[in-house]
Amino acid sequence: MAQPCRWCGVEACRDRFDECLALDFSDARYGAVHHLTAHTYALQHRIYTDGFEVTVAGFLLDHLEQPPTPGAMRALTADVDGGTRVRREEPGPPPSEPTGPSVADVVTDTPETYRASVRAWAQSVAERFVD
Repeated sequence: MAQPCRWCGVEACRDRFDECLALDFSDARYGAVHHLTAHTYALQHRIYTDGFEVTVAGFLLDHLEQPPTPGAMRALTADVDGGTRVRREEPGPPPSEPTGPSVADVVTDTPETYRASVRAWAQSVAERFVD
């Protein structure tokens, strides 16, 4: 039996995330929220540096209901792929106790339930990083 993730409390959370990615890339109706899925998982698992976490949280909250424009995606990707380190070498400290929705709360039954549950997860995680 796998241990629960220190950041989200879910057993085999990476496997669940990979299932979401498979849906995102195989069906555009699911993939419509890929920008939320990928960044929410990374934010919840403290992959980004402290300063960039706030940037990503704002991006998520700004794009809950409407996908980012190509320009907004390029700007965020330029930060992620740019010369300034925005990814931690090791994940940041986990919370004292995982709270709120996680990748385990993503419902994959239909594209509609998937998008709604990803939005709820993204909003909950992002709100923890903004004032």
